[in-house]
Amino acid sequence: MSHVKERKEKDCLNCNAIVAGRFCQVCGQENIETHETFRHLAGHFISDIFHFDGMFFSTSKYLLFKPGFLTHEYVRGRRASYLNPIKMYVFISAIFFLYFLTVYNSALKVSVNETQEKSAAGIMRELLEDKNDILNSMKDNGTPSWVKSRLPNALQQVNNNIAMLQQDSTRKFQVLADMKSTSVFSTNDYRSEREYDSIQKTMPDTLKDNWIKQKFERKNIEISNRFRENKSEMSSRLLESFFHHFPQTLFISLPLFALMLQLLYIRRKQFFYANHIIYTVHLYCAVFVFFFVLLLLNQAADVNYFGWLKWVQGAVFLYMTWYTYAALRRYYGQSRGKTFLKWVLLNIAAYVVIIVLFVFLFFFTMFTM
Repeated sequence: MSHVKERKEKDCLNCNAIVAGRFCQVCGQENIETHETFRHLAGHFISDIFHFDGMFFSTSKYLLFKPGFLTHEYVRGRRASYLNPIKMYVFISAIFFLYFLTVYNSALKVSVNETQEKSAAGIMRELLEDKNDILNSMKDNGTPSWVKSRLPNALQQVNNNIAMLQQDSTRKFQVLADMKSTSVFSTNDYRSEREYDSIQKTMPDTLKDNWIKQKFERKNIEISNRFRENKSEMSSRLLESFFHHFPQTLFISLPLFALMLQLLYIRRKQFFYANHIIYTVHLYCAVFVFFFVLLLLNQAADVNYFGWLKWVQGAVFLYMTWYTYAALRRYYGQSRGKTFLKWVLLNIAAYVVIIVLFVFLFFFTMFTM
C-alpha cells in the first residue's frame, strides 16, 4: 500500500467506477492523489526492487530444491507468495543468455588468437597431410564413388594453398581460413549462379536439384562469393548470428514441449494445456539456473588448483538429470515406472524437436546473412 494521501473524490481515475474504500473494487487501482513527491517515487523504486529480490530468492529456493512444487502451488491458486512464472522466466533467461553469449564471444576471440599463433611451417605440414590423405582416398577402392567425385577438386584446392603459402608465407591466415571452410562433402562446387544454372540445364530432369536444393545452392554460392577473400569472417558471422537467435529458438520450443506433455498425459483430464505450459516454464527456469552454474564451474575449473570442480560439475549435472524426473513424478503424481517411461519418451521427443528447430535456425541464419 502507498503512503500517498488518499483522494477525497470517490470516482476511480482509471475506470470511473465509484470507489468504496482506498482501492477500486472494479480495476484494483489505488485511489490516491496524482501528485507524488520525489521521496515517494524513490521509495516505490527501492521497495519494488527489494520486493522483487525477496520474491525471487524465496521462490528460487522452492524452484531448485522442490521439483514440481511451484507448479502445483500455482495450479492450486496459491500465487501471491511466489514470483510469477513468466516474470521469473524473463529474468532468469535474460541473465543466462547474457552470460552465455558473453562466454561464447570470449571463447571465439581466444580461438581467433590461437589461429593467429600458428606458424606457416605448421600450416604447410597440415596441408601436406591433407594432400596425402586425399591421394590415399583416391587410390582406395573402398572410397564411395560420390566422395571420389569430389576428391579432384579438394586436391586442386590443397595444391593451390600449398603454392600460395610457398610464394608468400604472410598469406597463412587466408590459407588457414580456406582449410577450415573446405570439405570434400561440400555441396557447393560452383563459382557463380550462372555456372550452376548452365550445368542444371544440361542434366536430365531426374538428376536436377529440386526447388529447395536450388535455393540452398544459390544462397551458398552467394555467401561463398561474398566472403571468398575472408572465409573466417563468414564462419564467425554465421556462428554469431546463430547463437544470437538461440534464445528465440528455445522460447519457441517451450509451447512445443508443453504440447508433448499434453500428448503424454492425454488421459489425465485434470491437466489442461495451460497447466503444462506453467510446468514447462518452471522446468526451463530451473534448467537455465543449472546450466548457468555448470558454465561458472567450467570456467573456474580451468584455473590452477581448481580441477576438482569438475567433480562438482558432474554432481550438478546428475542432480539436474534427477530433477527433471522428480519434477515430472511429483507434479503429475504417477508411479515410478510410468513416470520413468514417460520421462525417457519426453527426453527423446524433446531432443528431436530441438534438433529440428536448430536445423531451421541454421537455414534461417544462412538465408538472412
